[in-house]
Amino acid sequence: MARTAELLSQMCGAPVSTGWRRACRPKQRAARRFPRRTARTLRAADVLHADETSARVSGAVYWAHVASNDLLTLLDCHEHRGIDAVTDMAVLPFFKGVLVSDRYRTYWSIDGITHALCLSHLLRDLASVATSPAHRDWADKMADLLVEAKDAVEAAVVAGRDGLNTRELRLFRSATPGCWSGAFPPCPPPPAGHCEPDAYNLLCCFRTAATK
Repeated sequence: MARTAELLSQMCGAPVSTGWRRACRPKQRAARRFPRRTARTLRAADVLHADETSARVSGAVYWAHVASNDLLTLLDCHEHRGIDAVTDMAVLPFFKGVLVSDRYRTYWSIDGITHALCLSHLLRDLASVATSPAHRDWADKMADLLVEAKDAVEAAVVAGRDGLNTRELRLFRSATPGCWSGAFPPCPPPPAGHCEPDAYNLLCCFRTAATK
C-alpha cells in the first residue's frame, strides 16, 4: 500500500497518502474494466491513430503501444512490437475505420480497414532525409506541399466543408510526383546504389501512395 502511494505521488506530482489509496480499493474493479471498455469504444470509432515506441522494463526492452482518437487513448505495454502485441491489445484486429499510422509494416498488414499515413511521422522522416544535401531539395519540397495540403484541409473545415473538393484534391495529387519523381534516377536501390536506405524507402512510400 505504501509503495503504491509512493508511485502515485511520483506520477501525479502531488502527495498521495496510504489512507487515500486504501479508500480507492472499492473502485479497483471498475478501473480493471476500463481498458476493456476503452478498447471496445475505440473499435467502433471512425478514425484511429496507432503508434509504438520502445521502453525498458526491469532492464528488458518492452514496447509501449497506443491506440487513440480525439477523445480516448489506450496504452499497453508488451514484450513484442509486432502483430502479437496488436492482437493482444484487441483494438485494431476488430477495427473497420480509417487507421492513421506511420509506415511500420505491421499496421499496413491489417486487412479490412482504410490506411492513412501520419503527417507528423512523414514530416519527421522528411526532415531527417533533408539533412543530406543529396536529398534536401525534394524532401523540402514534399514537406512544404504536405503542410500546404494540411492547411487547405483545415481552412475547408473552418469554412464548414467536410474537406477538399474534387478540384483541390486533383491539384494536390498532380503536384505530388513533381516533388520527388526526379530523385529516383540518382537514387538507385541500396546497397548496390548510393542512395541512403531511409531516403529510398521514403521515396518508394510516396511513389506507392501516388498510385492509390
